[in-house]
Amino acid sequence: MTEAFAVVFVLALLAVTVLLLRRHGLPRLATRGSREIETIERLRLGPNHTLHLVRVGGQRLLVATHNSGCTLLTNAAVEEHHQ
Repeated sequence: MTEAFAVVFVLALLAVTVLLLRRHGLPRLATRGSREIETIERLRLGPNHTLHLVRVGGQRLLVATHNSGCTLLTNAAVEEHHQ
C-alpha cells in the first residue's frame, strides 16, 4: 500500500512541476548582457494576444503576437545606461 502511495505522490509531483513550467517557463540561464536578442517585457492582452518588448542589438521592438502570427508595432533605438 505504501509503495502505491509513493508512486501516486511522485506522479502528482511531476504533474504539478509540468504545470508550473508551462505557466512560468524555464528560468533564464544566460546573463542579461550575453544575448543579442532579449525579451525585456511581455504583456498578455488575452488568451491569444500578447505584446512583447524585445531588444535586438541596438533596437527596441514592440511586437504583437496573435493567432495569425506577429506584427511589428514600433521600433526605437536603445539608450544604454552605464552604471
